Amino acid sequence: MPGVRISSSPRREQVSWCEFRVPFLMLQHAGSTHVSVSSDLLPAVRRLIEPSQGDLEARQVLAMQELVRAAHPTARCLWGHALYCEPERFEPVDGREIERLACDDPQAEGLREHFDGPIFVTRASGGKIASWAAIKLKSDDVWEIAVTTEDEYRGRGLAKVVVSAATQHILQSGRVPMYVHDHWNLPSAKVASALGYEEFGREAFCSVSSTNPEGMW
Repeated sequence: MPGVRISSSPRREQVSWCEFRVPFLMLQHAGSTHVSVSSDLLPAVRRLIEPSQGDLEARQVLAMQELVRAAHPTARCLWGHALYCEPERFEPVDGREIERLACDDPQAEGLREHFDGPIFVTRASGGKIASWAAIKLKSDDVWEIAVTTEDEYRGRGLAKVVVSAATQHILQSGRVPMYVHDHWNLPSAKVASALGYEEFGREAFCSVSSTNPEGMW
């Protein structure tokens, strides 16, 4: 149904993957917007948004995220494009050695605090991880990919290679690969497009770590 719906869900209060909570989640698809927030945020969000209005403006989405940051100073927020990849659209990329990071690898310690699925990496000379794609086991059906390339190795196509490996793993596991990138992150958008991802909507969220004061996600 077109328009904006605002609700409170017990799931916004619960700790989920890697000890994170998501007190604010917004999904937009086909003219409909659903905003789900924790109960403590519901009155303030409702004052900001008219449930009957059409698409939200950027200032309204950012204002909702600021409300979350006021209540949870360590919250990390993202607003951007939510994409998925179907098996028949997937365009895998090879051409560089990819490694599935072992759990006991010394460089895995920090990443394992934030990602509960496999992590695929490519290394620079000397063994340093140059780029990685980590999987978040968000649900029984959908697994989400996060990707980072270290500054000195950007522009070499490494993100595309590690995201390809992660996507292939998710598809072979019978799950749906999900990829979310910020509105302004054009390089990330190009990676997803080259591999066959297509947009199904827009997503905004704020995550709060129960164990990490920096709130990394």
